[in-house]
Amino acid sequence: MQINEIIVFRHRGGVHVGKLEDLAGKKIRISTGRNRIYDVPPDRVLLESQTMVDDETPLVAFKTEAQDLAESMDLRDVWELTRDEDLHFSFRDIADLHWSPPISAVQYAGMILHLARDCPYFSEHETGYLPLDEEKVEAHFQRIERKKEAQLEEQAFVDWVKSDLVTLPEEFSNRQRHALTRIQRYAMEGDEYEQSAQARDLLDLIGGQASGSLQKSAFNLMVQKGVWDEDEHLDLIRFDIPAEFDADVLAEAEEIQSTEAGREDLTHLDVFSIDDATTQDIDDALSIEAIAGGFRVGVHITDVSALVAKDSKIDKAARERTTSLYFPDRHIPMLPAELSHGHCSLLQETRRCAVSYLFDLDQDFLLVGHRIVPSIIVNKHKLSYDDVNAILESDDHPLVEPMRNLNLGADALFAQRMDAGAVELERVELSIHVGSDKEIEVTTRTGHSQADHIVSEFMIFTNLATARFFLEHQVPAIYRTQPEADFGDLGEVSHASVKRYKMIRKIRPMSLSLDPKPHAMLGAEVYCQATSPIRRYSDLVLQRQLVTVIRENPTCYSRDELTDEISLIERSRDLRKVWSRREWYWFVKYMQKETDKIHSVVVLEIRDRDLVVELLEFGNRLNIKQVEKVEVGDELKVRVTHADPWDGLLKLAAVVESEEATG
Repeated sequence: MQINEIIVFRHRGGVHVGKLEDLAGKKIRISTGRNRIYDVPPDRVLLESQTMVDDETPLVAFKTEAQDLAESMDLRDVWELTRDEDLHFSFRDIADLHWSPPISAVQYAGMILHLARDCPYFSEHETGYLPLDEEKVEAHFQRIERKKEAQLEEQAFVDWVKSDLVTLPEEFSNRQRHALTRIQRYAMEGDEYEQSAQARDLLDLIGGQASGSLQKSAFNLMVQKGVWDEDEHLDLIRFDIPAEFDADVLAEAEEIQSTEAGREDLTHLDVFSIDDATTQDIDDALSIEAIAGGFRVGVHITDVSALVAKDSKIDKAARERTTSLYFPDRHIPMLPAELSHGHCSLLQETRRCAVSYLFDLDQDFLLVGHRIVPSIIVNKHKLSYDDVNAILESDDHPLVEPMRNLNLGADALFAQRMDAGAVELERVELSIHVGSDKEIEVTTRTGHSQADHIVSEFMIFTNLATARFFLEHQVPAIYRTQPEADFGDLGEVSHASVKRYKMIRKIRPMSLSLDPKPHAMLGAEVYCQATSPIRRYSDLVLQRQLVTVIRENPTCYSRDELTDEISLIERSRDLRKVWSRREWYWFVKYMQKETDKIHSVVVLEIRDRDLVVELLEFGNRLNIKQVEKVEVGDELKVRVTHADPWDGLLKLAAVVESEEATG
């Protein structure tokens, strides 16, 4: 080797062409141009070209010619000649067979470069190059063909995305559908998606980000192509929330028939339900009648356990869902509509199987006795909350007396809970409904109406009775517990919103347990939930447990099985977060149209850089920029400065007096 000689060498798994710069030391120094220098052992040299160059220009020309040769050559003829010989060939042997002597240095260099690539005919070994067998050669070309097909399909996919077509082509290949899935997954998960790099490359090929983040661009692409709606609920896909029921589940639901055997006939009672006017899945109803010394109040819970057998197809589907979901724009029931809106729902003037709690109360509405019985009832009156509130205000309605007695009873039960240490936190209740035309209706209620109060107190009372039943009969059950909070250092708080905020921050989290413990917020020594078996799977579980004991049968669930159910309830908490995000999405979208409106907020907390405030009209809490000379409890006027449902961002800013006057 000589200084300034062009040589071909191996370095870090690759083959390079360079000019020898220095022979001193244990390693030789080689330049490949553009100030790139490599120090390599002499045994890494593959070819001494005996071609001398003074600068980079002839070196670049040599490299370019060698690379062109490497890319253009096809060694099939050489392979055909050598394939049956179990011999190793040098690059010189192969070059001689390919071109016939004399062979130039640049040709030898080109051959080395070609063989170092993914050569389909020869494999490299320490002693030379061995011809591959026919099967491996064929496999190589099949890979190349598949790669070409993949490139063509990818380009066809990109062309479709860039076109004006808004329907998914029927002839889409699996690879193209996978590309579509990648974009969708990236839109949902962003860089947390395990194939985010491939998704980003695909999006860059399509055209990069049009606005905002690349993740949002992916979502917008799916909307533009008609794959998703502009208000697509991605959490349903992201968290694999089933929105429909399988055919076998629906078929099982259609075959269900109720039986009245072994049930107490309570159809003589004047039973009525109280729900929202649009409610179809009615799982509780009330009755009240005068008895000696007081009243008998009936709380009648639809007996879903009598219709949905444990481990049936319907039961497994309900367990997977854990709860019904009531989003502003859609309802996803826990049970098929055949049951949730049909056989299980306490529909008006329809005989239904129920679990009836019959409470005997004295004139002061203190409990003097009660029974829990499987029953048959008929809901005589389907009432809305507004209906009940109107009845309570009337003087001549047929139900005015029972409603007023129930209202008195609710007041008494509430007072009993308060005496037991319960904590009542009244706040603005927000209700968002999205119509088929996507018109967003936002309504609010401050505190509880009398109708809400009646339903709430008697459901709490019933759940208390259920928990006591399990405790007294030593039956495994899932109890809801909450430690007592210390509200002793709230200080002087004049604004109700501020007081509520400070109290909420002191409330300790509710937990689930198989051991009975108090629920401090409700003022209950033990508490569980079993009054909504259509809507909550955990309520159905406890209803099954309750009914089996009432009928003196073995318990439906062991303690270990209920431990598994507790972990399932944790999923329903995740679903609660999904619901909360969806509510917030539609609220932010509603506020997009409110940019010209001035809103009132109260300052809940002052931080170093921002304020925590509550929108007085809606009860939402959020942060705004710091405002000078403001104190906790002060009310401010604010305006929406930014509302983006996609990001969930809602920004408010305090308005100055001149803005307030024009607003």
